[in-house]
Amino acid sequence: MLKKDLYLDGRLGLIIDGTGRDVSKISASKKDLNELGYDTLMLFVNTSEEVAHQRNEKRSRTIPADMLKVMWQRVQHNIMKFQQMFGASKFHVIDNSGGLEDPDRKENFETVYKEVQKFLNEPPSKRAAKAWLDKNTKT
Repeated sequence: MLKKDLYLDGRLGLIIDGTGRDVSKISASKKDLNELGYDTLMLFVNTSEEVAHQRNEKRSRTIPADMLKVMWQRVQHNIMKFQQMFGASKFHVIDNSGGLEDPDRKENFETVYKEVQKFLNEPPSKRAAKAWLDKNTKT
């Protein structure tokens, strides 16, 4: 059994990491998780194209610059689709082009941090989650 399956069986919290280039894959994962009773939120970690190229050059496994450009553009094109999929209150963009020396970036990080903490501390809202809790928790 895969570790992911064990987490799903126990309804543990999940973080799914990906590039954001395949909307249908993320949509399918979200749908599956929602059916199990999970509430979902997306943190879209973004960089400028220039920073993406700089970081690619520093990696031990790089991809060709022209391929990176196409992938970066595809991901940028998907931002609105993800916002529509998750809803404005459950979709947050984090600019990871630099550090917190930029006051606007620092303020955004703090705002997103507070929103994520709020999300993590809310009780489940979906009927499937409540039913699973009723069945699997002892009172």
